[in-house]
Parts: sequence; structure tokens; C-alpha cells
Amino acid sequence: RNRFITFYTLFFWYNKNNFKKEETHMRKKWTKLLIASISISMSSLIYVNGMQINAQEEGETSFEYKKFPTEEEYEKELDQQMDRVYAQLKGHIQNENLCPIPGIINTTYAKDSQVKSSAYYVPQGLCQTEDYIVITGYHNGKIGSKSKEDNKGWDSVLYILDVKSHELITTLGLPQAYHNGGIAYDGENMWFCGNTSSKYLKKGKPFVQCMKYEKLVDIVNASGIYGQIPKEAVSEQISIDNVPSFLECDKGVLWVGTYINNTTNADGYAIGYPIQNIEDENPSLNKLNVLRINGIPSSSQGMDIDNGELYVSSSGQGGANWVSSSFITRFDISALNGGSNFLDLNGQFVSQIEVPKMNEEIIVDKNTVYMVFEACAEAYLKGMPTGMKTDRILPIDRSLWE
Repeated sequence: RNRFITFYTLFFWYNKNNFKKEETHMRKKWTKLLIASISISMSSLIYVNGMQINAQEEGETSFEYKKFPTEEEYEKELDQQMDRVYAQLKGHIQNENLCPIPGIINTTYAKDSQVKSSAYYVPQGLCQTEDYIVITGYHNGKIGSKSKEDNKGWDSVLYILDVKSHELITTLGLPQAYHNGGIAYDGENMWFCGNTSSKYLKKGKPFVQCMKYEKLVDIVNASGIYGQIPKEAVSEQISIDNVPSFLECDKGVLWVGTYINNTTNADGYAIGYPIQNIEDENPSLNKLNVLRINGIPSSSQGMDIDNGELYVSSSGQGGANWVSSSFITRFDISALNGGSNFLDLNGQFVSQIEVPKMNEEIIVDKNTVYMVFEACAEAYLKGMPTGMKTDRILPIDRSLWE
């Protein structure tokens, strides 16, 4: 009885305030209190982005260390599991910039008239804007399963972190259910990978999508601890000529990298599409005057370009910790600044650092290389119970690659 009184008191207070934009902080606080007052078996009504929601699932997106609560515990495990990796990284992990990988314990987001929660989200893409660190995640209910039922009805999501504090702000559902991997920001637009399935390549239909950054900011400001990106906020499918596994934006060019296989060969590549009408509501890509980089590691998962330097995140075959297969490699691509549209990375190698297993996309930011991992996602914990399981966005001194 007291629980119902608490719930209705909070509900009417929440409704009375009419969700003014300037009250975003208070709405987040009271949303948490509201959800906490509802029992797991109870179905209740709340609001997300001004929309009434039937909250059938309780909870919010997790933002805590899943395996190793302290830096000391993580580094001790890394030393035991991958001593050669720890020997390189020791003293170069920027603990002041550490934060958990969101959503790997639980992910909660809004979808139409529901709030959906699942423990089976896998982090993938990573990029930075002037306001946020943005991470993509997709649902993988059963690793290796060919059944669509395991993932039916679960959309990809964006985890939005504050760029300065590295605190989780909100989790936003994207208007698509396919494996959303890479993400990039060109200063005006957010770019998302289309479906990475090989069937799109066979049909000649690989694509990317984008949305105006100012729309993302508005949606974040209007959301509580979770929200939804409406379909109309995202562009139509923009066709490209290669499978979009990971993305990077640099100097008005959208680079689309293609994952080839899980070997350590150098058969991968990235195509750079000049962005046209970048400030318009509907930017497009120039597919006639593209750039191309060959010789990227076949198992590449992400890339970042900074001042003529290309950093590539690759994670190949070799689940056992004694097998070297996960790296961040630095290449010199300054030749592209001289007007050439093609570069083979043979001979452009600068340095390489081995990193913990199952690294995905990266951010190269001033003095830091940030990397996100999928190893601690629930599907991989069950499918591959052994090996190093990194549960944090790992910030490493960029000087290691000098």
C-alpha cells in the first residue's frame, strides 16, 4: 500500500511539472526515483520525450565496472592473463580518464510505447564530439545463433556520455534493429554504419545513414535516463560501394572501412567519400571522386585519423591470451595530403602496440588513445568464458605509439 502511495505521489508531481526543457536535471533525478518505486512485476506509466510509456521492464542502463571494481584488480588480472600486454601498458593507463563501458550489465532504452531492457547488448562504435562521447551497441541474445528470434524487436542503441566528466547521460534507441557498428562525427552530422551483413554486398546495397548533430543534442536534452531517436530524425539510406564495418570523418571525408576476416593479414581497406552539402539538412556522398587506403589489417574494427596519422584497431583470430591478435597500429598517411587519392600502407608502418582482446573502435584525442571492448558483453562471457574481459573504456597514453 505504501509503495502505491509513493508511486502515485511521484507520478503526479512528475506530470504536473510538464517536463520543461530547463528542468532536464530534475526530470532525470525524479525519473530514477519513480522507477525505483515500482516493483519488478508492476506495469506503470511514465513519460519519455513527452510520450507516455508503458514501463514493462524496470531498471536503467548500467554504468559500473562489471568484472573489476578497481583499477588495481583490473591491472592485476591483465598482468596474470596477458603479462606481455601489461608490461607495455603498465604506467600508461590514464586512470583519471577511466570509465565503465555502459550497458554491458543492462541496457534500457525507449521504443515507441515501451521501455525495453536487456542484458545482451554488445558495445561497438566509439566517437567524440564537442559535447559527448558516443558509443553504439547492438543486441546479441545468443552468440553465434542463426535464429532471428534471439534478436527480434531489439534496436541498436547510442550510449551518450558527457565528454568532460565521462558520466553516462542517457541511452537512446535507434530506429533500426540491425548490427549498428561504426559511428563518426564530421562537425555537423553523426554518421552510422548500415547493416554489415554480407547479403547487402551481394545485392550491391551497402549503405550508411546520418543525422544532424543539433537534432541529437535536442533529443539528448529532452530525454531522461533513456529515450528514442525517431525515424524521421535519421536520413534515408545513403548507398556506398563497400560494406560499412567502421567509420571515421576527417577533413570533410567520410572514411568507410571494411572488415575482411579474422586473420592478421593486410587485405583490408577503407574508402573515403567526400561529404557534399555537409551543412544542409540532407548531406550526400561523392562516389565518383573517392579516396582509398589499401593494406589495412584484415581484422580491423576501427580507425581514427589525426594530423596525417592513421591509427587502426584490429582484433583477429586468437581467442587464447597467449596468441597475439589484438593491436592498435599507427601508419603515416601524410601522402594523401599531397593530392593523391590512393595509398597503400605497405611501407607506411610506424608503430604497433598489442592491447587486450576484442578491441573495437577507438578515439585518438590529443594525448590519449581511447578504446572500447566487446569482451565483457554477456553473450561473449557465455560463449567464450576464458580470456581477458575488459569492462572499461581504456585510455592509454598516446606517447606509446611515438
